[in-house]
Amino acid sequence: MTSIISSLNVNQIRYLSTEAVAAWTTDDVASLSTTQIKALSSAQIAALDVEDVKVLNSQQLSAISQVAIVGLTLDQLNILDQYAIKSLNSSQVSALTTTQLQALTTDQAEALTSSQVRALSATQIAALSAEDIATFSTADMAAITNRAVPGLSTEVIAGLTPDQIAALSTSAVASLTTDQIAVLSPDQAEALTPAQVRVLSSMQLAALGTDDIATFSTADIAAITVKAMPGLSTEAIAEFTPDRIAALNASAIAGLTIDQIESLSTAQIAALTTAQIAALKTTHIAALSTSQVEALSPAQVRSLSAAQFVALSAEDIATFSTADIAEITAKAMPRLGTETIGALTRDQVAALTTAQMNALGVAQFQALSAAQIEALSTAQIAALNTGVIANLIADQIEAFSTQQVEALSSAQVKLLNSVQLAALSAEDIATFSTADIAAITSKAMAGLSTDAIAALTTAQIAALTTSAIAGLTADQVEALSTGQVEALSPTQVKSLSSTQIAALSIEDLATFSTADIAAITNRAMPGLNTDVIAALTTAQIGALSTSAITGLTSDQIEALSGNQVSLLSAAQIKALSAAQVAALGNDVTALSTNQTAMLSAASVKGLTTDQIAALSIDQFSALTTVQIGALSSGQIAALSTDNIASLSVAQLAAMSTSGIVGLSSSQIAALSTDQVSRLSTKQMGRLSAAQVATLGTDDIAALSTAQIASLSAAGIAGLSSQQLATLSTSQAEALTSAQIVNLGSTQIAQLGTDDLAKFTTKDIAAISSSAISGLSAETIASLTTAQIAALNMQSIAALSTVQIAALSIAQVEALTTAQVSALSSKQIAALSADDIATFSTKDIAAISPNAVAGLSTETMASLTTAQIAALSTAGIGALSTGQVAALSTAQVEALTSAQVGALSSTQVAALGADDIATFSTRDIAALSSNAVPGLSTQTIASLTTAQIAALSTAGIGALSTGQVAALTGDQVDVLTNTQIAALTSKQVAALSVADIASLSAAQIAALSTGGITGLTTDQIAALDTTQVEALTDIQVGALSSKQIAVLSTDDIATFSTKDIAAISSNAIPGLSAETVASMTTAQIAALSTAGIGGLNTGQVAVLTSDQVDALISTQVGALTSKQVAALSVASIASLSATQTSRAQHRGV
Repeated sequence: MTSIISSLNVNQIRYLSTEAVAAWTTDDVASLSTTQIKALSSAQIAALDVEDVKVLNSQQLSAISQVAIVGLTLDQLNILDQYAIKSLNSSQVSALTTTQLQALTTDQAEALTSSQVRALSATQIAALSAEDIATFSTADMAAITNRAVPGLSTEVIAGLTPDQIAALSTSAVASLTTDQIAVLSPDQAEALTPAQVRVLSSMQLAALGTDDIATFSTADIAAITVKAMPGLSTEAIAEFTPDRIAALNASAIAGLTIDQIESLSTAQIAALTTAQIAALKTTHIAALSTSQVEALSPAQVRSLSAAQFVALSAEDIATFSTADIAEITAKAMPRLGTETIGALTRDQVAALTTAQMNALGVAQFQALSAAQIEALSTAQIAALNTGVIANLIADQIEAFSTQQVEALSSAQVKLLNSVQLAALSAEDIATFSTADIAAITSKAMAGLSTDAIAALTTAQIAALTTSAIAGLTADQVEALSTGQVEALSPTQVKSLSSTQIAALSIEDLATFSTADIAAITNRAMPGLNTDVIAALTTAQIGALSTSAITGLTSDQIEALSGNQVSLLSAAQIKALSAAQVAALGNDVTALSTNQTAMLSAASVKGLTTDQIAALSIDQFSALTTVQIGALSSGQIAALSTDNIASLSVAQLAAMSTSGIVGLSSSQIAALSTDQVSRLSTKQMGRLSAAQVATLGTDDIAALSTAQIASLSAAGIAGLSSQQLATLSTSQAEALTSAQIVNLGSTQIAQLGTDDLAKFTTKDIAAISSSAISGLSAETIASLTTAQIAALNMQSIAALSTVQIAALSIAQVEALTTAQVSALSSKQIAALSADDIATFSTKDIAAISPNAVAGLSTETMASLTTAQIAALSTAGIGALSTGQVAALSTAQVEALTSAQVGALSSTQVAALGADDIATFSTRDIAALSSNAVPGLSTQTIASLTTAQIAALSTAGIGALSTGQVAALTGDQVDVLTNTQIAALTSKQVAALSVADIASLSAAQIAALSTGGITGLTTDQIAALDTTQVEALTDIQVGALSSKQIAVLSTDDIATFSTKDIAAISSNAIPGLSAETVASMTTAQIAALSTAGIGGLNTGQVAVLTSDQVDALISTQVGALTSKQVAALSVASIASLSATQTSRAQHRGV
């Protein structure tokens, strides 16, 4: 019978029992697909017999899942041959239990592939015997992972061949424990490759014996890392030969411990390479003994860094040979301590190279003793850097030999300061070349003694730079011989200061060539004393530069004789400053006209008033327009009238505006009419009132229109009446608005009608309010309508009533609304009715409230209805009762609602009933509450129902009780609900009983609570049941007991339960016993607890049993003992248990 096993799906396979699996034949097992095999569990695998497992091919075996592989029994494993073992994949191998692995034969262990070995864990490796591991090929050994290495026992490790050891991966070697490392034999240690040695840790390295380390090749030694180095024992290191020491990696050297360093022999120290030396830490260097340091070769010394040198002590450096000293790098030199430097022997100092000398720091060089300095060669001196040279102390300078000083370069000399130079003797300075001399700075010059200065050759003097010359002190300059002074070049002379120049004697200055004289700067010039100045020859005066001239002090200028002043060139004259010109004093008169003309504009400003006054006419005439323009007002004021009269047209035109201001009245008077007519508009603009007032009428008449127009506001103010009277029409026309605004009333009065006729509207607008009074009535009348319209508001307001009265109708009509708004009541009163008739509605609206009073009753009566309607509300409010009374009915009708709203009560009272009758409902509505009291009772009674209905609520509220009483029934009937609601209690009380009776239900409901309280008992009694029914609960709540008492039982019967509930406790007593007895049970139940409490015993006594039954528990609870006592026996008997309980709760 054919087996169905091969046809089973995965799920069917998975759910087969172990018994079912055990029943399979070998054919069944052989027919299983890899998918079916993969579905088998570990239990199912274990259920297979040995023969079943034996028939499994390699594909089937490799299909067993990682989970199921553990199901293989030891018997099953035992029958697997080497090929079967090899067919297992790495995941299956990694899942094998230690028991399964222990059961493997040596042949089976040998059959494991490298990839299978790689899958083994440490625990699995540990399950293999030493014999098993011995079968591992080098490839297998290489496959052992670092995680599995701990599984190798020390016994296994000890049994590994050197080849197997060499085959271990670096990660595996790195994972070896110290116990594993410790069992390695020297042969095994020797088998370690450099790559394996490189991964050894310090602890692993420490686990190797001295014999093991001794087997290391130089390549192995070189592979030891910096981290591993501390693991080398001092005994192991002591066994290192020089070549093995040299083989250590330079980076590994940094890992040496202090103990290891100290254990190195001098031979080993000497064997260290320069790279190894360079890798040593400063702590290593500091740990070296003096004998170890002494063992260093020059090449090793060269490799020491600056930081390493810091770690060496002075005693260490003392062991250096001169060859060692010479090998210290320039970079390392600055790190040698001052103590170390100071301890160097003369031979060591002499051995220092120029590069080393150049690298020395300031503090290091200063640590050298005089004896050490004496050992320095000239080449070493020349190599000193700028910092050292600049900081040489005086004692060291003095220790320099003449040869050493001579060795200083120009660059070094340039760095010497005054204190250092002072330490050099005259003999030392004498060795300086001209280049050295030229290198001395200005600040250092002060250090040269006067003896050293005096000893300088003329060549050395000539070599001094201008800055060095400038640095000479007065004592040093004074120490110069005449020959030395003569050796100074013009360039050097140029650098001399005033103090230095002052130190030169007359004999010294006598050696100066004209070129030297010309080189003296303006800053140095003040150094020449006045005696020297006075002694200057013509040639020397001529040789002075313009710059030098500018440097002359006032005292020096004063020292010049008139003859010397006259010898000054045009360029020298031009260079004089204002202060210098002022210092010339009377010598100004010695100036020729050519010299006078050469004075600069700036220097001309320096002429004093005395000098100005002393100028001759020829000199003054020689002044250029630029010079004239530079004269100040004070200088102008100092000119004589003759000089003023001599001014040419060009000179006068050149006079500055500030200069013009300086002209005095006498000087102005000295000007001819022609000169006046030549004044520019700018100059005219600067004339003051006093200056203008000085001008004659002929001068005024000669002025052009442009000159007139250019007069300033201040100048215009200076025009007298006579001057203004001489103005021609064209001159008057030339006056600007800016000028006109400054004319006074007296000045304006001088202008005729012809003059005013030429005024533009802008000019007219400029007439000030203070000047307008100067215009006569005739002049006012002559103004055009355009001119009238141009008058400013302030001027309009300043017009007198006479001037106003002089206006023609056309002129009045020309007034703008803005001008009309400026008119006062007196001015308005001065206008006739015909004048006012020309006012537009805008003009009328512009009349101010204060001016309205000026409208006469006649004028008021003449106003058109349009004009009336145009009056502003403020204007309406300002009308007097007389003015209001003068209004016709048509005029009153023309009033707008806004105007009506502005009327006061007195104004309203001034209106007749006929006037009021013209008011529209809108007008009536506009009446303010303040105005309503002005309506008489007759007027009130005459109002139409429409007018009454139009009254505002505020107006209604303002009605007096008399006015309310005057209302007719028809008027009351048309009152709106809003108006009714506005009635106060007093106003309601003022209504007649008939008025109240005529109110609609809606009107009744509209009464306010205040209005309700005003109802009299008669008014209440007049209400019909419809009106009573219209009362709201809020109104009912406002009724008093007296008002309630007037209501009949029929009235009360109309009250809703809400109304009943609203009756206050104070009003309850007003209900008669009859009324109480007539109330429905619903009304009784609606009474509030306060209302119940307000019932008197008489009212309680009339309650029927049904009414008592209707009482709710809260009402019963509100009954007092007296009220309960007033209840009838029948009423008490009818009380429910709940009612009785409530009464008992109250203590009744």
